[in-house]
Amino acid sequence: MAALLVDDYRQQNRSRKNVRNVERIVRQLREAFAGLWLRITARRVERWKADQRAAGIPPATINRRLAALRRMGRLAVRAGLVPSRPDFSLLDESDNVRQGFIDPSQFSAFTVALPTDVADATWFA
Repeated sequence: MAALLVDDYRQQNRSRKNVRNVERIVRQLREAFAGLWLRITARRVERWKADQRAAGIPPATINRRLAALRRMGRLAVRAGLVPSRPDFSLLDESDNVRQGFIDPSQFSAFTVALPTDVADATWFA
Protein backbone atom coordinates (compact mmCIF):
# COMPACT_ATOMS: atom_id res chain seq x y z
CA MET A 1 0.00 0.00 0.00
CA ALA A 2 2.80 2.39 0.83
CA ALA A 3 4.50 1.77 -2.49
CA LEU A 4 1.22 2.50 -4.27
CA LEU A 5 1.05 5.93 -2.65
CA VAL A 6 4.67 6.87 -3.36
CA ASP A 7 4.35 5.62 -6.95
CA ASP A 8 1.13 7.61 -7.34
CA TYR A 9 2.92 10.79 -6.24
CA ARG A 10 5.77 10.12 -8.66
CA GLN A 11 3.41 9.37 -11.57
CA GLN A 12 1.47 12.56 -10.89
CA ASN A 13 4.75 14.47 -11.45
CA ARG A 14 4.57 15.98 -7.99
CA SER A 15 7.54 18.04 -6.87
CA ARG A 16 10.48 16.30 -5.22
CA LYS A 17 9.57 18.04 -1.99
CA ASN A 18 6.07 16.52 -2.07
CA VAL A 19 7.43 13.06 -2.85
CA ARG A 20 9.94 13.31 0.01
CA ASN A 21 7.18 14.51 2.31
CA VAL A 22 4.92 11.57 1.45
CA GLU A 23 7.86 9.17 1.88
CA ARG A 24 8.38 10.61 5.38
CA ILE A 25 4.70 10.20 6.20
CA VAL A 26 4.77 6.62 4.91
CA ARG A 27 7.73 5.84 7.22
CA GLN A 28 5.77 7.22 10.17
CA LEU A 29 2.69 5.19 9.25
CA ARG A 30 4.80 2.05 8.79
CA GLU A 31 6.01 2.42 12.36
CA ALA A 32 2.45 2.84 13.63
CA PHE A 33 0.85 0.06 11.58
CA ALA A 34 3.81 -2.31 11.13
CA GLY A 35 2.64 -5.64 9.72
CA LEU A 36 -0.98 -4.48 9.60
CA TRP A 37 -1.15 -2.74 6.21
CA LEU A 38 -3.79 -5.04 4.84
CA ARG A 39 -5.63 -5.37 8.18
CA ILE A 40 -6.03 -1.73 9.15
CA THR A 41 -9.46 -1.23 10.68
CA ALA A 42 -11.37 1.90 11.61
CA ARG A 43 -10.96 0.91 15.26
CA ARG A 44 -7.17 0.70 14.92
CA VAL A 45 -7.10 4.07 13.20
CA GLU A 46 -9.20 5.64 15.95
CA ARG A 47 -6.89 4.17 18.61
CA TRP A 48 -3.86 5.50 16.69
CA LYS A 49 -5.45 8.97 16.47
CA ALA A 50 -6.01 8.98 20.24
CA ASP A 51 -2.41 7.91 20.84
CA GLN A 52 -1.14 10.67 18.54
CA ARG A 53 -3.22 13.30 20.36
CA ALA A 54 -1.99 12.00 23.74
CA ALA A 55 1.58 12.35 22.46
CA GLY A 56 0.92 16.04 21.74
CA ILE A 57 0.94 15.77 17.94
CA PRO A 58 -1.04 18.69 16.43
CA PRO A 59 -4.34 17.83 14.70
CA ALA A 60 -3.10 19.17 11.34
CA THR A 61 -0.10 16.81 11.40
CA ILE A 62 -2.31 13.86 12.29
CA ASN A 63 -4.72 14.81 9.49
CA ARG A 64 -1.93 14.87 6.88
CA ARG A 65 -0.97 11.34 7.96
CA LEU A 66 -4.62 10.26 7.90
CA ALA A 67 -5.07 11.72 4.43
CA ALA A 68 -2.09 9.67 3.23
CA LEU A 69 -3.53 6.56 4.88
CA ARG A 70 -6.91 7.21 3.25
CA ARG A 71 -5.27 7.63 -0.17
CA MET A 72 -3.32 4.40 0.34
CA GLY A 73 -6.60 2.64 1.07
CA ARG A 74 -8.24 4.00 -2.06
CA LEU A 75 -5.28 2.96 -4.20
CA ALA A 76 -5.21 -0.51 -2.61
CA VAL A 77 -8.92 -1.00 -3.35
CA ARG A 78 -8.41 0.17 -6.93
CA ALA A 79 -5.46 -2.26 -7.31
CA GLY A 80 -7.55 -5.13 -5.93
CA LEU A 81 -5.31 -5.67 -2.88
CA VAL A 82 -8.17 -5.22 -0.42
CA PRO A 83 -11.96 -5.32 -0.88
CA SER A 84 -12.55 -2.04 0.97
CA ARG A 85 -10.81 0.57 3.05
CA PRO A 86 -11.66 1.57 6.62
CA ASP A 87 -13.86 4.61 7.06
CA PHE A 88 -12.46 7.18 9.46
CA SER A 89 -12.79 10.90 10.02
CA LEU A 90 -10.20 13.63 10.23
CA LEU A 91 -9.68 15.74 13.33
CA ASP A 92 -11.02 19.26 13.71
CA GLU A 93 -8.34 21.84 12.90
CA SER A 94 -10.32 24.96 13.78
CA ASP A 95 -8.09 25.70 16.78
CA ASN A 96 -4.94 25.48 14.64
CA VAL A 97 -4.11 29.19 14.87
CA ARG A 98 -0.68 30.23 13.69
CA GLN A 99 1.47 31.91 16.30
CA GLY A 100 4.55 34.09 16.24
CA PHE A 101 3.26 37.11 14.36
CA ILE A 102 4.15 40.62 15.44
CA ASP A 103 2.14 43.81 15.13
CA PRO A 104 3.40 46.88 13.21
CA SER A 105 4.82 48.64 16.29
CA GLN A 106 6.78 45.50 17.26
CA PHE A 107 8.02 45.20 13.67
CA SER A 108 9.27 48.81 13.73
CA ALA A 109 11.12 48.21 16.99
CA PHE A 110 12.60 45.02 15.55
CA THR A 111 13.91 46.67 12.39
CA VAL A 112 15.56 49.51 14.37
CA ALA A 113 17.95 46.94 15.84
CA LEU A 114 18.97 45.67 12.38
CA PRO A 115 21.76 47.00 10.15
CA THR A 116 20.36 49.58 7.72
CA ASP A 117 20.66 47.42 4.57
CA VAL A 118 19.02 44.44 6.32
CA ALA A 119 16.27 46.67 7.76
CA ASP A 120 15.56 48.08 4.28
CA ALA A 121 15.30 44.57 2.83
CA THR A 122 13.08 43.50 5.73
CA TRP A 123 10.72 46.41 5.16
CA PHE A 124 10.67 45.68 1.44
CA ALA A 125 9.80 42.00 2.04
